[in-house]
Amino acid sequence: LYSSAASDVYKRQVEVTLRQAFLIGQFEVTQGEWKRVMGPIEGKLDAGAGDRFPAYHVSHTEATEFCRKLTQLDREAGKLPDGYEYRLQTAAEGEFACRAGTLTLTHFGDKMSSRLANYDGTRPLRDSEKGPLLGRTAEVGSYPANTWGLHDTHGNVAEWCMDWYHDKVDGGVDPVHLQPSDGEMPHMMFRAGAWRSQGMYCHSAHRYHFPPDGRSYIGLRPVLTKISHVATGQANSTQAADDSVAPESVLMTERAASPTQKFVASYDESKIPEHTLPDPLVTESGKSVASVDDWRNVRRPELMELFRKYVYGRSPAACKISH
Repeated sequence: LYSSAASDVYKRQVEVTLRQAFLIGQFEVTQGEWKRVMGPIEGKLDAGAGDRFPAYHVSHTEATEFCRKLTQLDREAGKLPDGYEYRLQTAAEGEFACRAGTLTLTHFGDKMSSRLANYDGTRPLRDSEKGPLLGRTAEVGSYPANTWGLHDTHGNVAEWCMDWYHDKVDGGVDPVHLQPSDGEMPHMMFRAGAWRSQGMYCHSAHRYHFPPDGRSYIGLRPVLTKISHVATGQANSTQAADDSVAPESVLMTERAASPTQKFVASYDESKIPEHTLPDPLVTESGKSVASVDDWRNVRRPELMELFRKYVYGRSPAACKISH
């Protein structure tokens, strides 16, 4: 589901195939993480300051540079194998991660109180009950996560995408707009809404635009992924899927990552290198996980065990584990 306003979220649906595995941060990039990579934030931090608060008042240009520098730093430190990089999420990846398998207005359902997400609860989403307006950002992780463990995918700060903004929504294979639209403002896309946004701008499919060098209550949730046709500008909405990769057909959605954060991912057997993970995987309780049926029977605590044992702190090539 991909749209620009809650009022028509169900009227504009496109089917999307995401072929590229990606890792995404449990939280939005924090001010502490930003300072370690980029130095002090140039924009005024007038809506919450501290190392655990999300970075905001950073431009799209700066957010892109953050990803480039982080890639360079982790490569130099030996944390990132050749062929992988951090980059901004595409709008499709972002909605996918936000939804976490749901088809409702938000990953909480069709109603969402501001007690569940940091947005302007005095102007709630559709028929949701009114709630408080915090009046600033909150430290990351202060509100409940979705079922994939991602926090603040609704509200707190909006999140930059790598896409140029186009009013028309494209489906297809790995959709991303790498050039501005003719006849439209040359703005970059962001999604998710912020602490001061009313509810209709915080649903799972919400997207909007802002100048690439502008600053607002927009931060970032980058993805960690293999360098691909998306990053090199070869993706398009009509490109046929590579027969060597089993595609995952989904409704439009998104995701992100940062070096000190735990990662959430989705499973794709064809993309796990044989040298990266043993076969079978074994949980701390001794349960063997090898076949597709085994994965379907893995409970959430066991999945977290496997992340800690085989994924967190290891090569990103290890993961694409599906919910």
